[in-house]
Amino acid sequence: MKMISIPAPKSSSVADAYIHQEPEIQALFPYAPYTDSSYEVRLEQLDQREKAYLRKELVQVLRTYHQQESRHPEIAKNLDLLEQSGTSAVIGGQQAGLLSGPLFTLYKAITVIQLAKREQKRLGRPVVPVFWIAGEDHDREEIDHVWLQNAQGTMIKHTYPREMSLSKRPISHITLHQEEMKNWINQLAWQLPDTPYKSEWLTVIEAAAAKANNWTCFFAEIMFELFGKYGVILIDSQDEQVRKLEKPFFQKLLEKEEQISQRVAATLTDIEQMGYVAPLTMDPDQAHFFVLENGERQALLREKEGYRTRDTGNFYSHQDLIAQPELLSTNVITRTLMQEMLFPTLAFVAGPGEIAYWAAYGTAFEEMDCQMPIVYPRLNITLMEPNSAKRWEEFQLEWDNLFGSLSDQKEEWFRLQKPPEAVAMIEELKGKLATWYQPVIQYLSEEISTHLETIGEKNLQKHWQQIDYFSKQTDRIIREKHQTSLRHWDEIIQSLQPNQKLQERVHNVIPFWNQYGLHWLEQLVEQDLLQGKGDHIVAYL
Repeated sequence: MKMISIPAPKSSSVADAYIHQEPEIQALFPYAPYTDSSYEVRLEQLDQREKAYLRKELVQVLRTYHQQESRHPEIAKNLDLLEQSGTSAVIGGQQAGLLSGPLFTLYKAITVIQLAKREQKRLGRPVVPVFWIAGEDHDREEIDHVWLQNAQGTMIKHTYPREMSLSKRPISHITLHQEEMKNWINQLAWQLPDTPYKSEWLTVIEAAAAKANNWTCFFAEIMFELFGKYGVILIDSQDEQVRKLEKPFFQKLLEKEEQISQRVAATLTDIEQMGYVAPLTMDPDQAHFFVLENGERQALLREKEGYRTRDTGNFYSHQDLIAQPELLSTNVITRTLMQEMLFPTLAFVAGPGEIAYWAAYGTAFEEMDCQMPIVYPRLNITLMEPNSAKRWEEFQLEWDNLFGSLSDQKEEWFRLQKPPEAVAMIEELKGKLATWYQPVIQYLSEEISTHLETIGEKNLQKHWQQIDYFSKQTDRIIREKHQTSLRHWDEIIQSLQPNQKLQERVHNVIPFWNQYGLHWLEQLVEQDLLQGKGDHIVAYL
């Protein structure tokens, strides 16, 4: 597979400043991700905390989660390693998106695999890859669909039927209705062209759905299929056995919760004073936990004597929450701390949004008497399909064009196809018409009636509208003349910038699996892609 690594353009975001090692943002993180010595120092720090980890108990829970029929020998091997003192982990995570979610979820998993493999070899110590599935999340709208391109080149949202009664239920608690899911998958398959690979992915996905009893399990089964042979350990953060294991950590988090909130808020203020947009906003009374009520996840607000749910108004004492840890779940801040409590985390693989969040968390880790792990930026990849590669050459595009609006570039290209004088002549005509009209309007309004001034202005506007109509018809004829090239532009846009976003944030693996099989994904995993520092990789299919 041909690959090109290109520097992504600099922006004013926190994530970009971190990737480019801007000193003021880097100072918020204890480790530089592209410096070898960071991993050695972090490993020493983990060794000092070895007694804090419940390795045997954690691995026992993970072995139960990785049922024998789903477990690849490499996963079993890595679970054995994780049980041993001195083994560290590289962790990345995501919500349980349908059919694995957007492509960047897979790129995050690839980064986890490659970073763990690289550091195990370099450090001479076991390092295992872990993928954290955020099963407690309840924002179903983010994960209940995939985008497909129809025959006309338009992006269509293929959404799973939503049950409004499940709006705040953790994703791991949403039952997968087998027949309904099978129908949804078949509808999706019907919208994709018949290829040699169609029956392959359809068989795999239907088998994954048949094994799963909830949405998170469905996601996990697909991840097993894609990455099991690379030994990726999966964990569902909403697993009841995991939650029981977390009880002492929840107790400590609850004791420190207000101080954590204050310190994160202070860091967010510092980030704003540096001139960056704060990555999140915080209510001063916001507690950084959710509690399950009648199966729904309710946000908690802090009070003097305990906590109260934001929406339902129910009160909970500190002891109420500790007594039933299975009802608790973390939020975007405390989730990072819980990962650190459970796993000896060498590095956390983060997307741009996560990097921005983690910039505010350093002092929260200190409050919990530990240290933030190395935060490693995930791989950014664009898949270049053969047709898109041809069109890219056809229009002589540069790599910088990938990060600008291709739709705007298409319109600029079209503008250049018009006769150079055409636009100027039409604008000149409108100007001359106004010049001719104004003296007539002024004379008639003064000599006959001021009412004629209004009528004259409206009449002028109608003439302008007719000129605009003439201009649009000219554009239409020119577009028809260049319709093949414009269609080629649309092919590039829908493949590389669907919905005016980078491909990795919209497209799912299924259309690519359907068209090309999975050999390209295996090549991405097996090639060393971590050499660039924040570069964007273009992979030719």
